[in-house]
Amino acid sequence: TILLALPILLRIPALAAQGFIEEVSCSAEGLTVMLNRSAKEVIALMNDPKAQPVAYVYAHKSRVQCGTSLKNEKGAVNYNLTIPYGKACDVQLTHLEPSYRISETTIVLENNVASYRSQPLYNAVNCVYSTKVQTYKFTEFNGQPNLTFNIGGRPKPKVDMLFRSIDGTPLREARVGELLEFYLTIQPDNAYRAILPKECMFSDREDMQSPETHRITFVQGSCPVDSVSEIIDKLQHVNQEVFFSKFKTFRFRDQSTVFVHCTAQVCMTKEECATTCFKQITNSTLNAERLRFRHKRSAHGEIGHGQEGDVDIIGALHVLPRDETAPSSHSSSSISSCSPSSSPLLGLSSTHIYLFSAILLTVSIASIIVIVYLLHRLKRKNKESTFDLYSAAQLRSIANSSASLVDRYPGYPLHVHTAFH
Repeated sequence: TILLALPILLRIPALAAQGFIEEVSCSAEGLTVMLNRSAKEVIALMNDPKAQPVAYVYAHKSRVQCGTSLKNEKGAVNYNLTIPYGKACDVQLTHLEPSYRISETTIVLENNVASYRSQPLYNAVNCVYSTKVQTYKFTEFNGQPNLTFNIGGRPKPKVDMLFRSIDGTPLREARVGELLEFYLTIQPDNAYRAILPKECMFSDREDMQSPETHRITFVQGSCPVDSVSEIIDKLQHVNQEVFFSKFKTFRFRDQSTVFVHCTAQVCMTKEECATTCFKQITNSTLNAERLRFRHKRSAHGEIGHGQEGDVDIIGALHVLPRDETAPSSHSSSSISSCSPSSSPLLGLSSTHIYLFSAILLTVSIASIIVIVYLLHRLKRKNKESTFDLYSAAQLRSIANSSASLVDRYPGYPLHVHTAFH
């Protein structure tokens, strides 16, 4: 209804669907229109040496801040037009409860030469701001919006959710009972300046709509939940850019992954996200940019737009049993998948590895004993076979020696013992 009423109110001629605008970029102060350089109308105007192409907000051609020339006498070209919000160009931000703000206007492209008889071209443009962040899976993201002759811009808040160890290392895995830091942050830009958590919870699955989902809510109604303070400390914030807390890791029954879902409002000004529920901490060393930089070094996945213009984000943490050791390389959260390792021992607990080593050692010792025993038997058998081969010759030698001794010492008693095998 609003989109139809605006042209009637301004008495804008019927839109010529020429599509000379390629993109609209939105900020907290205004919108920037980028003309389509490949549009045939733009090319014709830029190639005509006598043409003086201009782009401006409809009905505000005479106001300098509401228009621009595409080229000047020196040959410089400009395809962008920045329009401030406010009364100067009659471009206002309209609140759409409960989750959006929108601004809309119409851009005119024409040749500013009086003798030029061609009709001006019109393109409607708009900016849509989302003031909510919801949690969904990355696989549900849509692609880029289709360009239409009513061109709109949709800023994307730079929102992150991550887990860190006490020493500041980004994590994706931790042992049960390990103390971790939890962060929900926004990196301020020219569109969004602050964030306000409205509802946050732990759950045992990504699909929050499932009736079998188990959850623990720790932020509700834009305030911390007191009854779960033994599970997770109350969230605090630094300048409404970083919300953080600490908690000891746990599991939902036998589920190895714990998910964190947060719905938060993103604000164009800090006043919009002002809160007294969350305690504010002054810490100049803790800011979203530093956290985001360290987080990105851990190969964090990108965040995309959903169908309604919301930012889709979810945090997941893999929780290991107490007797398992988390890997030394970590990464955060927003959703990450672990690549399978080529090593067959990865995934085994330390107890399993010790047991496997003990069995291997026992088998090795037993094998050595058997080999030594067999070698000893073989050596003894060879020795006995050699004695049997020469036993007759040895007996004759002994008998002759005995006879010689008897002849030499006739009164000396001589006892000869022989053995036969």
